[in-house]
Amino acid sequence: MLGVFSPLWVPVVTVASVLFLPVGIGMVIRETLKAREQRMAYMADKAKFMSNWTDEIMGKVFTEENIKAFIDNSYFELFKISILQLCDEYIPKQIASDRRQVTNIANDQRTSQEIVSSFQPLQKGVREMLAKLKFFHLEYMAKDVIPAGCLQQQRLVGSGNFSNVYIATWNHDNVVHHVALKALKKKLSGVEMYTQLVEVETLR
Repeated sequence: MLGVFSPLWVPVVTVASVLFLPVGIGMVIRETLKAREQRMAYMADKAKFMSNWTDEIMGKVFTEENIKAFIDNSYFELFKISILQLCDEYIPKQIASDRRQVTNIANDQRTSQEIVSSFQPLQKGVREMLAKLKFFHLEYMAKDVIPAGCLQQQRLVGSGNFSNVYIATWNHDNVVHHVALKALKKKLSGVEMYTQLVEVETLR
């Protein structure tokens, strides 16, 4: 069959070549001229050419579809891995730990007072560390601390175990404000300092 019909191919191929050859030559010439124009534009102003070329490439690359695909393939994949890790590893471990804790509490024969007493040294240590952090923040980082020299003590209005409270005046921007001044009776440390600094935070 191939031998019988092969003579028919010759005129068909010839006609197709005659018809499409000018089109093909025209496309080649046009691409050649376009490349020449691009070279000339580049040589005339390299910075402008590169800027325009960059804008063109960025416009083609950073499309909504490409950005969405990037997010889907990266962030969502990481999110999926994190969720699987959370469900397969962390949550089961937390559940097992909670069960052990509940079992330990149920089997604990100590009274509530004994349990509290056993944790008091730890509580004391934590409060002492927190007191030091609060004092450091108050001394070096707080922005609303009034210098002692700006306050004028007036009269005593109350007294407690650790401090006295006075009526005082505060001269701020040439305006006199009446304020309460709490003065410690002695230098505090540890849990006592923690208690006083917590009160300071509450009053602030």
